[in-house]
Formats: sequence, C-alpha cells, structure tokens
Amino acid sequence: YFNFNSSEIQLRDIPYLHEMLSYLRENGDVKISIEGYSDGYGSYRGNMNVSIRRAEKVRDYLVKHGIDGSRIRIKGHGFRKTRAGETSQQYRRVDFIIIN
Repeated sequence: YFNFNSSEIQLRDIPYLHEMLSYLRENGDVKISIEGYSDGYGSYRGNMNVSIRRAEKVRDYLVKHGIDGSRIRIKGHGFRKTRAGETSQQYRRVDFIIIN
C-alpha cells in the first residue's frame, strides 16, 4: 500500500516484497505482472500516472534484488473500485499476478 499521491515503498511493506523475491528465486520460470492502482482523488491522468509509477517502483525493487526484469510486466489501472467497503488506502496498492 502507498501513501496519497506517492509511489514510495513503505518500510512496513518490505517483508511482503521479500516474500515475492523468495518465490521468484525458487521459481525461475515464473513471470509476473505488477499492477498498480490509485484512489479516486484527483484527475484520471494523475491517477493513471501514479498507478504506473507504483508498479515501476516495485518492479525496480525486485530487479535491484536480483530478479531479471524480463520476467516482470507492469500495468497501471488508475482508480478502479473493486470491492465495496474498501478504504482509499486499500485502493492505493499494487497487485502481483502470476502469468504462467
């Protein structure tokens, strides 16, 4: 999860990224898609940009820690209401999708 209008990875989320690093290291043939989202505040263009930056920031973290960038696809979705009752904080996130 991310702070408002930010793509900075929060310290409390580093353990989740290291879980993904471990998984990717153990499964060298797996490719993933990192899909970024934003909350509904601001313009469509601004929300798309921040959602892409979030996905890029997480990809860059994984690559910096040894994962081949060719195994990672990124996508920004901007704001999409996915589940009733989610808070703005829950919209400001990235999801990992296993491709194969």
